Amino acid sequence: MATDAPLKNLIQITITRETQTIKVASFNTILLVDEVDDASPSLPFVGRTKSYATILELAGDGYTAGDYVYDSAANIFAQNPSVSSIKVGLKYITTTPDASWTAAMNAIQTADPDWYGFTIISEVLADQSEVADWAEAAAPKVLFAIRSNSADIIDPVSTTDIAYYIQNSSYERSFVYYHSGTNAEYIDAAALGERFPRNPGTGTWMYKTLASVSIYALTSAERTAALDKNCNIYISYAGVGTTEAGTVGVGEYIDIMRGTDWQESTIQADLFTVLKNIEKVPYTDPGVDSMVSIIKGSLQKGVNRNFINAGFTVTAPLVADVSVNDKGNRILPDITFTATYSGAIHTIQITGTISL
Repeated sequence: MATDAPLKNLIQITITRETQTIKVASFNTILLVDEVDDASPSLPFVGRTKSYATILELAGDGYTAGDYVYDSAANIFAQNPSVSSIKVGLKYITTTPDASWTAAMNAIQTADPDWYGFTIISEVLADQSEVADWAEAAAPKVLFAIRSNSADIIDPVSTTDIAYYIQNSSYERSFVYYHSGTNAEYIDAAALGERFPRNPGTGTWMYKTLASVSIYALTSAERTAALDKNCNIYISYAGVGTTEAGTVGVGEYIDIMRGTDWQESTIQADLFTVLKNIEKVPYTDPGVDSMVSIIKGSLQKGVNRNFINAGFTVTAPLVADVSVNDKGNRILPDITFTATYSGAIHTIQITGTISL
């Protein structure tokens, strides 16, 4: 039997795998920021951050029960489900100290921007305020969870507590949890640990039970004082520990902030993936339409998570209406979209009549 000649003599095929994906921001990664003696032989690790998947790994680097990092991590891993890993960041305080918390956070984020929610070791008002100032303008965007057991928070006339500061500053990137226990029982870490295994946009931060955190009692006036400062609390309803109210300082819901950041990042990543993996998007009406289709696909992901409602719209200009200058600079301007948040039901009001 004659041997066949290879088909490549007649048909040449080259297949290019256009499958490079772009990393979406890590909306499930929690960072715990510790203060360390950078000259100490017991420095836990070299560099600004390190990932840990278990408490045993933390213990291997010298963290023990009673430490901020150890106890916060224990609260995070105690939630069910729990995140697969956390990160620890270091603020240096001795030989080559960071000049401030702002300098430390800048150094940490520059060295490793791959995290989203974070807490810090300090419970000092000035430190928490400074870090909140930093978080408000941080890039990439982040969320700062703050714990406090200051009785001033539940005092309606106090203007010297961290909850008042965050609210009065109209901050969108920081939120406070009050807890009466020692070190506020690291309720900030527990709250992040309970929510971050879930995808952004899929759930509210209210009505959640936190493992390893005790409930406490508040009078009606104390509860009102905390909530009036947009401070989150953890009290008992029907005998069950329950978080309330799930808001950042300005009063917006935490799930809205995290979900919006995710939606923005998703649109950016989806568009960049296409631009990176094809030769070019032509500056034609069909080329513009292809970009619109990508944005619609990104928004549909938000619909699938019940973060935004179906019925969103995306509009783009006709190529003929784009200025010569923008065309020459290869800028596609004026794409807009409108969508509505799906929101969540937190309170129910019922009026009924029962009669014979």
